[in-house]
Amino acid sequence: MKVSRSVIIGACVVLGVLVVGYVASPWLAFQALSAAARKGDRDAIERLVDFPHVRSSLKDQISAGVIAEMKTDPKTSQNPFAALGVALIPMIADRIIDAAITPDGIAQMIKTGQANPADSAAAPADTRKPDIKLAYQDLDHFKASLISVDQPKAPVDFVMERHGLFSWRLERVQLPMDELSKSLAQPPDSGSTDQPAQ
Repeated sequence: MKVSRSVIIGACVVLGVLVVGYVASPWLAFQALSAAARKGDRDAIERLVDFPHVRSSLKDQISAGVIAEMKTDPKTSQNPFAALGVALIPMIADRIIDAAITPDGIAQMIKTGQANPADSAAAPADTRKPDIKLAYQDLDHFKASLISVDQPKAPVDFVMERHGLFSWRLERVQLPMDELSKSLAQPPDSGSTDQPAQ
């Protein structure tokens, strides 16, 4: 059966639109997430972020980063309570991440590009917008690197994962662990006499 030229052209147009949509879909998804962050649209953020996966990845990053920093810090290695501190790190990381990685916390991290999840929700609203670099990692993973104006050497990477042909969700936030682990592993001032609140 002979296929008309118009049918072939129409099929090519449809195929072209599908290919463009397939390739462009992560850009559109991250733009939607950024727009939801700027508007404070919690429902949209909930739809675009896989919070259990994001929290799990951040807990692993923080625990591994802080433990590695403590093990290489000469002051920590001489501290008799260092082993106890290492044992408590996962629990502390759990509390920090569970409290910070919420729709509001994700929105603030996107708006500011700031790395510290403990402070992200409290960051000033007028912080200058970060620079953003977007790129595929592979066909199913897409990375948006947010570079804060105040911390240009400490980008925060948002990794989105494909679900189906055109849908994407944020699955992982990669923090600049060199900076973060040092700040979280910093021992308290030895000269301080303040006692922790009960």
